[in-house]
Amino acid sequence: MGVEPSIRVLASRVLAQQVRHFTALLRQWNGIFDDPLPGTPAHADLDHINRHSEKANLLGLRWWAHRATTLNLRAAGEHLTGVSVVLQAERLLPLPAMALARSVYESVVNTCWLVDAEVSAEQRLARWAGRLLHDSQEPASALDSFGNAKAAKKERERLIDARRLGQRLMMRAGFDLKAKGGDKSDETARVAYGSESSSLTPNITELVNRFTPASNLWHLFSGAAHSRGWLVSGLEGSETEIIVSVIVPLLDTSDALAFEMSRYFGLDPRPTIERTHRQRTVIVQRARPNDSPVVGVDLYREASGLPPLPKP
Repeated sequence: MGVEPSIRVLASRVLAQQVRHFTALLRQWNGIFDDPLPGTPAHADLDHINRHSEKANLLGLRWWAHRATTLNLRAAGEHLTGVSVVLQAERLLPLPAMALARSVYESVVNTCWLVDAEVSAEQRLARWAGRLLHDSQEPASALDSFGNAKAAKKERERLIDARRLGQRLMMRAGFDLKAKGGDKSDETARVAYGSESSSLTPNITELVNRFTPASNLWHLFSGAAHSRGWLVSGLEGSETEIIVSVIVPLLDTSDALAFEMSRYFGLDPRPTIERTHRQRTVIVQRARPNDSPVVGVDLYREASGLPPLPKP
């Protein structure tokens, strides 16, 4: 028998496999974006848009939502690669690894929120409009940091014009935009569409328990991202335990993404989630070796309070 890889090498391999798996899944989702399966939430959204008098504007909004999910997943992939690089450093750096893991959580929950199969088509469209308007508001505010620099002022003016255009198009398509108050009254705080209303971004702290209840370390990872003293001073454990405590929540987050995206498009998430569960089992046994039977993915999900997978 060969020598087992170190926990760092094993974790790096697992993360690299996750990036490859989701690159393939993203291609699969992209392949049916224009022609979603009947009876799926994706088809319900497109059907709603096709029946609308402002079809062109709503199709543009749908494209923007698709772009948003793609950017979310690209960011998650980069953060996963970052975790791997940190874990391969000469000195173990748990705080940066946890901060990067928190960013993966955020990318994934943002994506699950946009394609949430448990809400109405009107609610999803309200969220899409919120994301569009948020994407046009945040960059302009960020450019204020550059003061009166000519290039920054010019770019800010362009972004504000784009924001106003987005607001007009959304209102023309039937969205009601609730403005912020004070000196930001030209910005949007909430979006209403039909009988539904949405913020511009999800509350990650609230939603992370819904999508990843199994081993939710959001608060711990947030403590690392914000350099909280209670975590910096109290972080203990062996190298293996620390690395596993970072990797396992990421694998649960991976399951959430595969499940929610597949549910939205009507695909079977079982092959991907079973693969991830095998990786989870291997890495957990490295930290806590025992002779107990390995729990299968269906029992794991049941014990974790997660929705069941489609039958094989």
